[in-house]
Amino acid sequence: MSVYEKEKPDYFDLALRSIYEQTVKPDEIILVEDGPIPESLKNIVKKYQALYGKEKFKVIVSYKNQGLGVSLKLGTEFVSNEWIARMDSDDYSVPNRFENQLEAISKHPDVDVVGGQVKEFETEIGNIVSQRKVLVDEEAIHEFMKWRSPFNHPTVMINKTKLLEVGAIFRMAIWKIIICGPEWLPITIL
Repeated sequence: MSVYEKEKPDYFDLALRSIYEQTVKPDEIILVEDGPIPESLKNIVKKYQALYGKEKFKVIVSYKNQGLGVSLKLGTEFVSNEWIARMDSDDYSVPNRFENQLEAISKHPDVDVVGGQVKEFETEIGNIVSQRKVLVDEEAIHEFMKWRSPFNHPTVMINKTKLLEVGAIFRMAIWKIIICGPEWLPITIL
């Protein structure tokens, strides 16, 4: 996860709380502070570091704002797990997100990326204003990938080894969700 100075503290707290309340708890959380952040956000970081411990809640500080793609690339370097669960600092994950995604990965060990659907809200979680549904049929996904990403990027869980295998340029492209097609990108999707 990456956070920067303009993030709303309430949304950031909600995002971290939704990780804390997962039915399957993460072994670690990597948070990149993308440039200086205000005290209100630093207090939230301290709150969750206290809940998890500094060994499990690692904070990487970038001294200037470099953008989401660069921050995610930086954060990836500190991940010690085989699977990376992506999330934005203003998102809420349903409590069983990690459980469902890990179950899908277990059932389909050849898969390198899983994702999910998104309901967008304003002001509070119950105020749903739109939905971003992605394709679930493999053939349709492969066709769609030629033009756009078939993933809602904040819902992605991706295999770190495969992510690193594609190299730095492609890694940035994946994190920025500029995926051009399965024929040249050696990642299996579900």
